[in-house]
Amino acid sequence: MRIGTDISIAECRCSGYMVMDYKHRDLMKGGHLDKDCQVRLSVSNPGMWNDSGRPNIGESFGEGWDIHYRFLYALDEDYSFNDLMEFLNHSDRRSSVAEVCDWEHCQPELDDPTPHDMLHLASDINVTFGLQTI
Repeated sequence: MRIGTDISIAECRCSGYMVMDYKHRDLMKGGHLDKDCQVRLSVSNPGMWNDSGRPNIGESFGEGWDIHYRFLYALDEDYSFNDLMEFLNHSDRRSSVAEVCDWEHCQPELDDPTPHDMLHLASDINVTFGLQTI
């Protein structure tokens, strides 16, 4: 299954918003999120995708630049919910993420999360620190 932080996956790809790919049966066990299950989180490089969400492979991107697959993503890695929580709970990172992402009004559920909560947690960490630092 694929979910994004915007209304459509094509918009997520074009705008550089986070997308999460996962196998529903593996991630959701008995109606609850398996916090050790790895999911694929990706963030596209904006400008590398056309309006329908397809890559502009082989098209010119400025003088002398062709788009290749290695430039399509700023982030394309596997993480589990526990990986994200381990990073978040280190030092004072939770307060930094809460402040930057306004968790006072829209904090994701962390005790019994859904796939969307996991996606939004990952996106909030990525905005604040960058997931590449995990």
